[in-house]
Amino acid sequence: MKFLCLAYGDEKDWNALSKREQDELLAGFSVIEARDLDEAIELVSKTPCAVARGAIEVRPLREW
Repeated sequence: MKFLCLAYGDEKDWNALSKREQDELLAGFSVIEARDLDEAIELVSKTPCAVARGAIEVRPLREW
């Protein structure tokens, strides 16, 4: 199942991350694949945005 992930955060928290950590997360949004919502939440909880105390909105995507 695919999920749209929208990242929100404070710029000062983002700037506190190392360059390597910042390079691991596409800023703004991404599409991920996971078994279900629980796995999607587990995956995004380890992203630089989440580590920097940002918020990530996770929405399931429908196949058209």
